Amino acid sequence: MLKPARSLLSSPSAATGAMPYNWNWQRRWTEVADFLQANPITLMDVGARGDAPPEFESMSQFVKRVGFEADAEECTRLNASGDGLFFPNLVAGEAGPLTLNLYSNAAQSSTLTVNERFARLWLGDLHVDRTFTSDAITLDQFLVDHDELRPDFLKLDTQGTELYILQGAEKSVDSIGLVEVEVEFLQHYDKQPLFGDVSAFMLDHGYELLYLSRVFASRSQLYSGPSRGQLVYGDALFGKREDAVGALSPQQLTKYCILLCQFGHLDVAWQIMEEHPEVTQQAPGLRSVFRRQSNSVSRGALMQLDKLLALVLHARRYNQRGMDTDRAWPLR
Repeated sequence: MLKPARSLLSSPSAATGAMPYNWNWQRRWTEVADFLQANPITLMDVGARGDAPPEFESMSQFVKRVGFEADAEECTRLNASGDGLFFPNLVAGEAGPLTLNLYSNAAQSSTLTVNERFARLWLGDLHVDRTFTSDAITLDQFLVDHDELRPDFLKLDTQGTELYILQGAEKSVDSIGLVEVEVEFLQHYDKQPLFGDVSAFMLDHGYELLYLSRVFASRSQLYSGPSRGQLVYGDALFGKREDAVGALSPQQLTKYCILLCQFGHLDVAWQIMEEHPEVTQQAPGLRSVFRRQSNSVSRGALMQLDKLLALVLHARRYNQRGMDTDRAWPLR
């Protein structure tokens, strides 16, 4: 766990100096190592540019990363890194030719066009370096041909097209436990779906919102002084409801419970384990990760300490960040 701490201290940026948002909850999973070695967790990363999500760092030895990165150069680099198996495909809501805009800031690249107002207020100068057209695939289509790569955790970060990709995975989402979706609260791209649209789709398919890692940004292109910024986008973690896990096999359900614990949702995992004894049969050691709450006296003392820390932060007034994120304060 030293890597995220070094990242935090080495950079003042909220984007590059942030910690995993489940920092307090990560485990090495020695308790269920035998199960995970036989049944590794498949992380499917759509929009896989960069490193693996830091939320999986502690359990990386048990994770098989499968990714899609339409930028062929970046996809080649990822495959050369040995960090997983990556495909140079555009993933979309339907199969067929689709054009990707590669912007001067590569992180903004999308099949959509950057919204003029968003660029003017938050991004500054941004232009398309090049475009290319490729035959897009859907996740449903891909998983028919690669059932062995069916994900336990699906991560979507495709700059505004995440809902379309989910719509192209409508047959597959029943067998996926956790889905992390980058969501926007205002138009980054023209005609893009926003958080409410994504949330409605997920609710309709048996998921509920477990966590939202928020990002706030000031209108830096117009004003450089202190400001709390506004909620611009975030990473929404959706989990299958306990009454909607019927399509998961015993192995998938057990991996879902392990992932819920990895992300701090031990109460949900506990309920599923109580209602599905096959999870304990698959991984008996999993029950050892649950512990009882400390007594009320020690809880009260800790809450007083937390209040003192809050006063210290209040005295600081402004944290100097023009862009802030829950990933910079992940200790909840």
